[in-house]
Amino acid sequence: MKKIKWVNDNRMLFESDHKTFNRQTNIISTGNIIANTVIGQHIRAYTETECNGLTRSEGHLRNFDLQGFMRRHIPRRVLQAVKDSTANRSAWLYELLHYNNMGLWKDDQRIVHGYVLTSGDHFLIRSFVTGPTWKSRSVVNEATKYLAHVTE
Repeated sequence: MKKIKWVNDNRMLFESDHKTFNRQTNIISTGNIIANTVIGQHIRAYTETECNGLTRSEGHLRNFDLQGFMRRHIPRRVLQAVKDSTANRSAWLYELLHYNNMGLWKDDQRIVHGYVLTSGDHFLIRSFVTGPTWKSRSVVNEATKYLAHVTE
């Protein structure tokens, strides 16, 4: 994984071809995260049923973990890949986005560039470019360096 370099106390250096995304990025990091340009969530395995001393049916905890992404209209192909990858093991899912007219923070102003799916120990499973321009690929490729160990 790429080591974070800080521009100042509140913002990391992020260098993609998308200037607006770069400017809005305060941090891209692994784990459960809600930051200016990334939302990350641990996704439990379909077979995981125990949580806080309670037993749930298979798939209940995974569906709970995916609720936020589904409310934000995750593409079907991404959702299917997450479900396939989490049949028997947990994973991490990261959504990469920026806002037009930052400060309004409305859903119709949100531009999603893509998703990064990693294993529980942060090895890259798959990345998805879903953004509207060619710059989205650069955003996803650069962010993947901070979110996943990439095996060649």
